[in-house]
Amino acid sequence: MQWKEFESSLRHLSAAERERVHRAFELCISAHEGQKRKSGEPYSSHPIAVTLILADMGAGADSLVAALLHDVLEDTDITLAYIEKRFSPTVAALIEGMTKLDDQSVREHPTLDEEIESLRKMVILMQEDIRIMVIKLADRLHNMRTVQYLAKERQQSFAQETMDIYVKIAERMSMHDFSDELEGLCLAVLDPGTFTKLTQLRDANERQAAKLVDALRESLYGEPEPLPEEVTVRVEQKTWDHLRARLASDTDTHSVRSDITCAFLCKDISQCYETLGILHQKWQHEILSFKDFINAPAINGYRGLHTTIILEKGTRVRCKIRTKEMQKYARKGVSTLCFDHKAIGIMNYLPWTERIAPLSKDTADKSQEFWDSLQNDILGKSIFIYGPDDTTIQLPTGATVLDGAFYLFKEKALKTKLIKINGKGAPFFTPLNDGDALSLELASRHTVTRDWLEWVHTGVAIAAIRSLLGSASRQQKIESGKRVLQDAMIKQARGYLKEFTEESLMQGIHSLGYTSLDEAFIAIADGHLQASVAIAAIFQPVKSGKNLTPEKKYCTVRFTLSSASLHELLSHMLFLEEKYDVSLGDMQILLSGHRQTKIVLRLDLTSEERQSIATELRAVGANNVRVLLTHSMLRQVLTVILIFTLWGFDPIIAHLLLKTHQISALDLTIVRFFSLLGLSAVMLLWIRLHSPLRFVALPLRSKTLWLSVGALFLVALFTYLSLEQTLPSHYTIPMTVSGFLLTTIVNRKRWKTMLAAWTCFVVGIVLLIISTPSWTFRSMLFTFIAIAAFTVFSVASERYKRLEQVDVRVAQYFFILSFFCALLALPLLPSAHLLQYGAPVMARMILFSVFFAGLPYYIYYYLLSHREIDFVMRFSFLLIFTTIVGQAVLMNQITQATFLAGAIVAAGAALPLIINTINRRRH
Repeated sequence: MQWKEFESSLRHLSAAERERVHRAFELCISAHEGQKRKSGEPYSSHPIAVTLILADMGAGADSLVAALLHDVLEDTDITLAYIEKRFSPTVAALIEGMTKLDDQSVREHPTLDEEIESLRKMVILMQEDIRIMVIKLADRLHNMRTVQYLAKERQQSFAQETMDIYVKIAERMSMHDFSDELEGLCLAVLDPGTFTKLTQLRDANERQAAKLVDALRESLYGEPEPLPEEVTVRVEQKTWDHLRARLASDTDTHSVRSDITCAFLCKDISQCYETLGILHQKWQHEILSFKDFINAPAINGYRGLHTTIILEKGTRVRCKIRTKEMQKYARKGVSTLCFDHKAIGIMNYLPWTERIAPLSKDTADKSQEFWDSLQNDILGKSIFIYGPDDTTIQLPTGATVLDGAFYLFKEKALKTKLIKINGKGAPFFTPLNDGDALSLELASRHTVTRDWLEWVHTGVAIAAIRSLLGSASRQQKIESGKRVLQDAMIKQARGYLKEFTEESLMQGIHSLGYTSLDEAFIAIADGHLQASVAIAAIFQPVKSGKNLTPEKKYCTVRFTLSSASLHELLSHMLFLEEKYDVSLGDMQILLSGHRQTKIVLRLDLTSEERQSIATELRAVGANNVRVLLTHSMLRQVLTVILIFTLWGFDPIIAHLLLKTHQISALDLTIVRFFSLLGLSAVMLLWIRLHSPLRFVALPLRSKTLWLSVGALFLVALFTYLSLEQTLPSHYTIPMTVSGFLLTTIVNRKRWKTMLAAWTCFVVGIVLLIISTPSWTFRSMLFTFIAIAAFTVFSVASERYKRLEQVDVRVAQYFFILSFFCALLALPLLPSAHLLQYGAPVMARMILFSVFFAGLPYYIYYYLLSHREIDFVMRFSFLLIFTTIVGQAVLMNQITQATFLAGAIVAAGAALPLIINTINRRRH
């Protein structure tokens, strides 16, 4: 294009301004000389076309110069300093705002995305000068008009990006002519078939609407309440969203109940309300259809009155009543203001821009978080809610009542004590619906907890909460974040932080963009990093932290509700459906007595969601909430059966070995610990080879450790000394006392229950002694020494594991115990007779030690550390019956008195458990 032809579009500029644009025009052509577009045209044709779009909108000289030169920084050697010197700092700032980031540090940062960071830069700078975004929209519009010259794959990605970002931004700036054309161009690329159908539907709708509007005019301009002649009526196009909804519905497009929209253009605001009155007097109207955007402008600055009237034949007409100035803004948005003196205070028309700065600050160094917040808070669909004093605000769809509190009350919401929806108290995570009325009760001090971050969906609320959480001192935040991460690791059965080397932990933390553990702890305390994401990065290391998502597992959620709470739960089903993808079809409802209802849900949950859903169900009145991994339930049952079988048969097999092969207790003790040493060494090596993390070595200078070693050695030795002379049942039944001691400590306040339990125990043991004359004092003494040693071992071992935070290092702990017990056995080797036994007997002793003395403990502590079972010890009294049954089957030696004694002792052991269960159900 030649300058003369181009200049004809600049009649609104002064001669001096046209001269500036002329210089930019010449520079554009010379700078891009030799460059071609995909269409084969000179590259300069693109910036010239963008400038013509802006010239048609009445853009000033600075905007037009910036449009002509908007690609020179990226595609030529021209510098920003040169542009600033030759044109102006304003022009340079406009061009800089549209130029993509080209920063090596951004590309190398694991949590930064260059495209998103370029978008962040542009939307932040548009707060200083909205023209940056208007020029960018014109740029994108021309690129979409010529998108057919790109490769098919690039067309798709470019159109999708335009749909996701620029169409929505144009809507937020009320530039509906732009957004409509952009969306149509995107649809033509992304879904050509649907685009053709929608275009045909729009054309048919407009033809039908034109006839209807003609009849409407005749009726309105007649008697008895004529519409003023200066009020004009015109057909308004339906949006692509509306047309899509029409196409997706079963509505007959030829129905007399056609859905059309008319715009009524008035001379002033008073005439708008007068027109509204005339329409409502002449026809019925849908009560809930009225919207007053004059007194309460929309989030994009749009103003007007909306109502839907119902004509004689039932046809519904959407009426939009505006002044001519409002009509211009409705179609062209902020572009009607940003190129002249009205640009001052333009951000008052766009209240949503106030959210950009806090969102950007809160998501610094987190491109994906910024993108999610931008899509949700600023570019997403909205609902209206009402606050005190007839305040009306718009929130993103899916916002909770706590989000609403922050939108309405800003910083005051940090002191929220109670939130009411339509006058009724509601949990903080309750979703808002369009038209809800919100009110708050505030405390005298901040009431924020980290749980609030789970109950808000908007970046505005998240930023405010994080800001308060981040107000603590650095050391406090490090300690708080460490505590939160540790708690999450325990809940996910990942062990203690102390168990892993710092280098191992940093491998995953570094992928999230943090250079030290302290930085990660601070981010967790501030709420910028979810503990579950940190755990996923540590234990599921990947090359980049961008796509880390905690693993979901199929779970069963069980709980009970009263009739009133059931109503409350059903009213919050929308929340469950949105957050956890729960529908009524996933809910099994079982009616029970006492006005209680049992409910079972089955759904996929992450570890963090398993915790949050339990908390949120309790908030709506649920009791006895249990969240179980469904796929592991059968494994748990089978594992418990295996553990009880091995433990229950342990004394039987030991007794048979000792008696059948004339093995001494000393020899079996020696073989036991050397066998366990080999087993624990193999297990430790296997874990080291398969674990992505390295463990910190357990400290050996500990009195409780050495006490555990000595007690464990005595347990084995005196158990076998006892079993040389007594029956397995006579060993197992008294052994229950070790569990009794621990139960007594836990339930010491329930002294009546424990007195009854100890009475049962004493009676059972006395009955066993009286009914078994052959049970010698020597064997009884050995039994009770073994019991005492086992009790000491249990207490000392648990104390050591608690003090040293032993969880996932349990294999290392067992290796240490086995190693030092084997060392204690070394001095006994000269007194042993191991060489007298043949290979088959030695093999039986080794197999017994591995499968009955070692394996069940490994299985139990492995599952315990992974939080899969934590109830085995509470039912350890069942071992009595396992041993009695095994003794009857394998040895054919059992008496009624023995069985009765075992039943009495088991009943005493079960009594505290039964009483606790009854009390829990009562409450």
